[in-house]
Amino acid sequence: MDSTQPVIRDFTPSPIEEPALKNKGSCLWKLISLLITLVILAVVVFSIISIFYSGPTIKRVAALPSHFPTDVPLYRFDDRSLIHFQDAKENDLLFNRLAQVPKYIFGPIILKFQPDLAEEKKILRNNIIVSPSLNYADFKKLLQPIPNNNLDIIEIEWDNLNDAPKKIFDFYKKNLTSQDYQITKEDKGKTEWRLNFKKDITEGELLLTLGEEKNTTPKTLLKIIFSNQIK
Repeated sequence: MDSTQPVIRDFTPSPIEEPALKNKGSCLWKLISLLITLVILAVVVFSIISIFYSGPTIKRVAALPSHFPTDVPLYRFDDRSLIHFQDAKENDLLFNRLAQVPKYIFGPIILKFQPDLAEEKKILRNNIIVSPSLNYADFKKLLQPIPNNNLDIIEIEWDNLNDAPKKIFDFYKKNLTSQDYQITKEDKGKTEWRLNFKKDITEGELLLTLGEEKNTTPKTLLKIIFSNQIK
């Protein structure tokens, strides 16, 4: 007699196991971590750009703005090499104020690695200077509007004018005086001649670079600071 028990097959379907629910707290933390990482990355990128590229916005323009003072004499204007324009109101926008903050905060580190940093590169808004130590009063002043944001700046350059520096210098001195400008400074050095002048709120500076040839002026620079309040 066969004592083997018959095999009973169970065709009942196995219960489907539900996938484990995701941890909602873990997902939220991952999202927060991602946002924090993106914010930190944005701050780092903004800081790097600000440190190396912050400064007044200088535009190269083809012509003088309409509010440029008409009583400023211009020697051989048509032979100019370029015109640079700084719009004071544009440079005083909130974004440009904030762009100066990283350079000031990291100033002590910058000076540590660049102790011979040029003086003009240390100057920030409102005449705040990058220094080895931080000062709250300076930081607060850095974010304030510029008091004289109604003054624009034009710089006109000429290269290799075929005229003696004395002729150019005398032209400006004579014509500026005839327009009631006050000559505030004259300096005739061995390599450069400088003439500073002023009338009301308009100020200017003429800089002539001397060369080996007496009848040639390698570089002429005229800088004018003037009101942007159109009358």
